[in-house]
Amino acid sequence: MACSSIAKLLCNSSSRILCWRSGIHSNRSGIQGFRCIKSHIQKRCFVSSSSPLLEIERDPSNQEIVIMRMNNGPVNALDGQFIQVLADGIKNVEADESCRGLILTSALPKVFSAGLDLTYLYESSHQEVKAYFTEFQNLCAAIFNSRLFTLAAVNGHAPAGGCVLTLPVEYRMMREGDFTIGLTEVPLNLAVMKWIGLFLSYITGPMTAERLLLTGKLLKPEQALNVGLIDQVVNGDELLPKSINIATQCLLVPDYSRRVTKARLREDTLAAFVNNMDLFSTQFADSVLREEFKQQLGEVLQKMKDKSK
Repeated sequence: MACSSIAKLLCNSSSRILCWRSGIHSNRSGIQGFRCIKSHIQKRCFVSSSSPLLEIERDPSNQEIVIMRMNNGPVNALDGQFIQVLADGIKNVEADESCRGLILTSALPKVFSAGLDLTYLYESSHQEVKAYFTEFQNLCAAIFNSRLFTLAAVNGHAPAGGCVLTLPVEYRMMREGDFTIGLTEVPLNLAVMKWIGLFLSYITGPMTAERLLLTGKLLKPEQALNVGLIDQVVNGDELLPKSINIATQCLLVPDYSRRVTKARLREDTLAAFVNNMDLFSTQFADSVLREEFKQQLGEVLQKMKDKSK
């Protein structure tokens, strides 16, 4: 089952992988210390008081392309603080007009992102879950609506929310090997939000998207390539160089016409998402707080805890 696959992916770490438990606004003050990327600096890390969470650097061969490496170890769990760090990082890159391309990848060797903060979902109230999911939706909307050329270099596992994080970008490249990607919500007894289906349909077409969502299977790289979820599968050593090459080729066209055309092509999907964001957040919180789901999620978290001892 999908839930056992996710548990297997996560259980090698202690419960600290899902560390953000104190509320959606409680860590905002800590964000003030994060440093912004500057156009004249080739590398800059967004650093918390204890460890780097996000590394941002310009590609030395093409200064228009920025590489963003997620480093929220051990599995890049999308806890509330990390979502805000990602959002701030993207905002800062967007603000620098000399930046035209963004490659999102992971600093961790085998995991792109394991998805949302399951412990927080399990422990939180309806209002807290709604606020948390709103922040995640804002992040995905910002990526989908970005003026930048965006590419996800998926260098490891990307289940559930980790897969969702790849949907708003323009191009998805995945490392070959024993890794999986997929939207596993339905087997976990969690209803999928409509906007995720819209984003997936934008990539794969509606019927393929429906099958992927309703089966909830985790796919190997070649399987993901065959259904259109991934655009290219490459050797691990070639993932970043080929991602940079794709970005460079896509940025050969004039910037104005590329930006405006992208915005026009995406505006209907974006509007259907943004105009209903509050409804989607409420529906997500309703689904998460269902007793059946909480019971199943509790079992997954207990297995993780037991295996970490």
